[in-house]
Amino acid sequence: MGVLSFFVSYFLGAIPFSYLLPKMLKDIDVRNLGSHNVGTSNAVYTSGMKVGLLCFLGDFSKGYLAYYLASNVFGLDGWMLIFSSLAAVIGHNWNIFLKFKGGKGMATAWGVIFASNYIAGLLFLLYATIITLSTKYISMGTIFGITLVWVTSFFPIFDFNSILIVSLILIIIPKHLENFKKIKNGTEYKINERM
Repeated sequence: MGVLSFFVSYFLGAIPFSYLLPKMLKDIDVRNLGSHNVGTSNAVYTSGMKVGLLCFLGDFSKGYLAYYLASNVFGLDGWMLIFSSLAAVIGHNWNIFLKFKGGKGMATAWGVIFASNYIAGLLFLLYATIITLSTKYISMGTIFGITLVWVTSFFPIFDFNSILIVSLILIIIPKHLENFKKIKNGTEYKINERM
């Protein structure tokens, strides 16, 4: 069941909402505009807030549903549940339908976190919002936001899956290295410059 769940999660994660919705609703190929990334942020920048929000909901739902199915339908737990959940983010980031290119996985990862523990999901939203508004960089807000959720997981009062969260971080960070290079060089767009 674990192998089947992994493939279900991967192909669920590979549904490219942030490519399909801008293409269908605005006739825009996000791969040719903005950051060229097939993800929520670039969908917002290239196609507007409404389309971007739909893309976010789609990408978030992929992660949430992947965790839910793995846990409640396939009956997985422990490492098998973690691997199956990660498969959705892998499918989003390295998409078989887009020649193994894709997004950066943050919305899908948030869906996984929210499904695993809604308090962790809400804390991620809080941390990411505060940091993004403070720095004006979405990439800093999301990366440091999810990292703070991982740090919070070590407090005994919280029942977060620290291994799941750090595994998500390790998958997501490589996709954000270019953003941090641009921040260092002063070429990364700030939210008030593009929204």
